[in-house]
Formats: sequence, structure tokens, C-alpha cells
Amino acid sequence: MHAGSQTAGGSLVKACGSLGAIKQGKQVHGNFLVSPYFDDDVVKSSLVDMYAKCGLPDDSRLVFDSIKLKNTASWTAIIYGYARKGRKEEALELFLRVHLNLFA
Repeated sequence: MHAGSQTAGGSLVKACGSLGAIKQGKQVHGNFLVSPYFDDDVVKSSLVDMYAKCGLPDDSRLVFDSIKLKNTASWTAIIYGYARKGRKEEALELFLRVHLNLFA
């Protein structure tokens, strides 16, 4: 991602999540952190989704918590990540918070 854009980074992250390629996804995440786009909320939302799809809700939450302006995609991904791993209480707590954050 050094010479690419946040769009390319987001696409790479989405591909890793769809394939369950967590090793490669973490490499892309590492490159993202040292790129000029390290604080891009769109790429961060893609990272939340990738970690959720790969069954790593705690990693997903770390990225989620760093997003300044959370959108529907980031909320959906984090709730899905917890629900997928059977962590119902955390999924429900976030589900109840989403209305306050998106529609306040």
C-alpha cells in the first residue's frame, strides 16, 4: 500500500476477509498503519469487517474503537463479528448503541 491509495487498500482488505486470509490481511493492515492513509475511516471499516469475517472479534473491536466517524458498515461488521463467535451480550450491547450513534 505504499504507492497505492486507500481504495486499493480497502479492496485488498475486503479480499482477505472474503477469503479468510488473515495472515495476508494482517500484512495489509501493517502496511496501512505506516501509510499516509493510516487514519482513514473507510479502510478501518474494511479492517473491522475483515477481522470479523476471519473470526477475530477482539481485533475487529480494536480497529472499530479507533474509527472517529463510525458508519453503518462498521457497526454492522462489529455486531456480526461478535454474533458469529456466539458473543451475544457484546453483540446486543453494540446493537442497542448503534441507534444512539447513527441517528442521534
